[in-house]
Formats: sequence, structure tokens, C-alpha cells
Amino acid sequence: MQSEHQHLTAIDLDGYRQRKLDAAARQECDRHFAICEECLGRLLGDKQSRAVFSQLKEAFVSSDAEPFHLSLEELRSYATDTADEATRTICESHFEICPQCVRELKTFAPSRASAPLRGQAAAKPQYPGKWLPQAGRGPGLLTARRLAGVFSLAACLLLIWAAWRNVSSLQESAHSHRETSQIVVRLKDGTQEITLDRSGSLTGLEGLSQQAQAEVRDALATAELQRPQSIAGLSAPPIKLLGAPANAPPFDLVSPIATVVAEEQPTLRWKPLRGATSYTISVFDATFNQVAKSGAVSALEWSVPVPLQRGSTYSWQVTARRDHQQITVPSAPAPRAQFKLLNVEEIKQLNSAKEQAANSHLALGVLYARAGLLDEAEKQFQALVEQNPQSSVAGKLFQTVQSWRKK
Repeated sequence: MQSEHQHLTAIDLDGYRQRKLDAAARQECDRHFAICEECLGRLLGDKQSRAVFSQLKEAFVSSDAEPFHLSLEELRSYATDTADEATRTICESHFEICPQCVRELKTFAPSRASAPLRGQAAAKPQYPGKWLPQAGRGPGLLTARRLAGVFSLAACLLLIWAAWRNVSSLQESAHSHRETSQIVVRLKDGTQEITLDRSGSLTGLEGLSQQAQAEVRDALATAELQRPQSIAGLSAPPIKLLGAPANAPPFDLVSPIATVVAEEQPTLRWKPLRGATSYTISVFDATFNQVAKSGAVSALEWSVPVPLQRGSTYSWQVTARRDHQQITVPSAPAPRAQFKLLNVEEIKQLNSAKEQAANSHLALGVLYARAGLLDEAEKQFQALVEQNPQSSVAGKLFQTVQSWRKK
């Protein structure tokens, strides 16, 4: 704390604002504000400080040298618990700065004097003498002027606190409004919140690499995703046969179709055909050589039993048996159901990125989409849409990935 000829430090003012100071330090700040309009202005602002300064000065700075002590009647009423609230407040405030009145109190009630309600009355604080009443025997009367000063002081301290709270509230409100007005995208994402402001600052995904953050930032800013080259050629329009009607397939394949997969032995899934008793699945490489075939299965999924070659493209069919019929999907003129495996380097990069973005639907969706893993990207963006049903950005990202299968 600074002397009377020095201004309060920034640490003093911050402690006062945050209400972190002890009673003695806070009282010393109050007294300094009474003689230093500049520091009061630093606390409240110039306009508010002028309204408070004159009242503080009148309350703290005595216009005469008359020493002040409590009267015998006041000491007796305090000691016997018969003092009214105003007298008790005045007594307890005075005990903090006047050891002499504490000693007088002992003649009436030793136990009360040993522990005044507002704290131990120890040695007198070393406040600047020109604005601290001097100790010593005086008339022992609480004059009307001094009583008015005490209540003026209380009112001024309340005014300082209220003014400070008002300034703080206005500043917090302005800051909050400024922050809100700058944010262009805000999304709930798992257990966290992701925001993007007008300057391009992304928050909530600080654990991602700089490259991954840049990709997420671009996706949020444009509500678009760049179609990965890895899925080029995996989807195609139906083959047109002269004179052949475009009939709907009797049942549908589910996944993987027109996508990249990470597993060397992916699981193939399809929908049931009414009345079918079994299904047979065949997998072909890019030159139409059969690389795997199942026996008759009754389930609606089957995992390829042999590892497929990374970086290669494959297609697959399901043949359903119903009565004496065999129905194969897809068959011409429908396009082939194709998928591609990630190569070795891509799988390493993906696994590293997944560790960084493990809890983020948004980040995982963007990373999966970049790698061409459309099934996984759809699942992540669908979860993001469910958490943010009103977000057009989340909806557009989800729809974009779905549209890639049709191109």
C-alpha cells in the first residue's frame, strides 16, 4: 500500500475491485480515495468520481483538530448490550482505530474488550496523520457533526461500491455483446462448444494440428467441403440399355458404396429381400477378378475373410436365394457397388488425427470427409446436426457428404 504522497498501485485497485483486500487494507484504500481524486477516478471513471469525492472528503477529513473518543454512556450501553444498532456500529468502527477506548471498555466489560465484534483492536494503523483523528483524551462526545460524518462515510462507501458494480456490469455487458456480435458460427460439439468469429479465430479445438484446424475453420466459414479425389470414379450413373426399363432393384445394398474404407477386411451390409432364405456375397478387384466369396449366409452382413490390398478399388455383389430363384444386386443397368481402401500413409495420418479429435463430431466429420470415408463422415455430421438442429452450417455439411455418392 502506498503512502499519502503516492498513488495507489494497479495491484491495490485490482484487489479493491475484486474485494480481495483484508479489512485494514480496504479501509486504507477508502481513506486514500478521500484525499486523492485521481485514484478515485482510476477506480470509477472521472464523471462518477467527482460525484463521490466531495462526500468522501467531508466524511474522512476533519476540519478541526478536536480528538474524538466514545462517551461513557456509549461505552456502557455497548458493554451491556443495550446500545441501538447505530451506536453499536459506531462503537465497533471506532474500536478498530482507538486502543484508548478499548481500554476504557475493559472497565465495563473485560470480555467484550478482549474481542470486539469487528476484529481485534490492536495497535493503531499508521494512516497519514492529517486525515486520521489523533488519539488522546478529548471531550468524549459523539457530536452531531461526527455522527453525520460516520453515516456520510457509510453512504459514500456504498455509493463507491454501487458505482463500481454499475461500471463493471456495463463493461461486462459491452464485452459480452462485442464477443457475441463477432461470432459467426457457434456449435455444440459433444461436451464442448466450438465458435468461429469474424476474424477467423477458431475456439474449442486447440488440440488439433494447425492443418486440421485450418480445414475445420474453412468448413465452418463456407459451410462447404471439398470433394476428395479418393472417391472419384467410385460412383457412376446407371448403365443405359436400349429397350430395357429402369426398374428399381428388388433389395438394396447398404455399405460400403462409393466410399473409402479404413479396414483391410471390411464388413459388407445389405437390406433383406422378402422371402429370401440365404445370401451369397462376392468381392471383385478392379479387373473384375473375384477375390473373395462367401457361402450361403442368413445374416444381413458379412466380413471379408482375407485382407484386401491397401490403396486398391473393389466392387461387390449380393445374390439372394428365394424359392428356386437367384437374384443378384447390383446388376446391369445399375452401377457397380465400389469401395476403395486407404493406403498405408493415409491410414497413419488418419489415426494420428483421430487421436487429436476423439471427442469432436465436427473435427472427425471433416477429417473423415477429407479422407473419403463417407460412412464415418455421415455418422459424425448426423450427430452434429442432432446436437444443433437449428444450425444451417451443420445441416449443409451433412447434406454435402450425402450428395457425393450421387456424383
